Amino acid sequence: MTIIFFMNFIFSNYSWAETAQNTIPVSGASLDASVTEGAIEAMTVEQLMQIRDPFQMPVVITKQATKKVAELETIPIEQLNLVGVISGPDKVRAMLVGPGDKTFIISQGIKVGIKGGVVKKITKKEVRVLERAENPLGQLEDVWQSISLGDKK
Repeated sequence: MTIIFFMNFIFSNYSWAETAQNTIPVSGASLDASVTEGAIEAMTVEQLMQIRDPFQMPVVITKQATKKVAELETIPIEQLNLVGVISGPDKVRAMLVGPGDKTFIISQGIKVGIKGGVVKKITKKEVRVLERAENPLGQLEDVWQSISLGDKK
């Protein structure tokens, strides 16, 4: 019943017969808060447009989780230098130096570079990184990058 009175008011500018019973809830307000006929008449068109359409589903605003990105994922591979390889009984690690002489110790499976590259292999002389890049046709393809020992970039 309230919806019919509201629609008549908006489209035909009819007055409401029962002021105390005819109230319209305002979006974002609590259930007890409502707008009466006198307040509706004083509203501008912009304010009326902010009242939720009763025939539409309410919009649910959710917070998107922000993904934490490691510092190594913010540095292009071209700016990283391999300065050493550390062999252990379980796995091999590599020591990279980035801009500002920042040092990183990496192992296989670590994400590296701004293009989402993943360290696939560490040898005595280089680190092999697999990136997914878009070719001129718009297709994703595997691109291998290497960071070699002794390369000064």
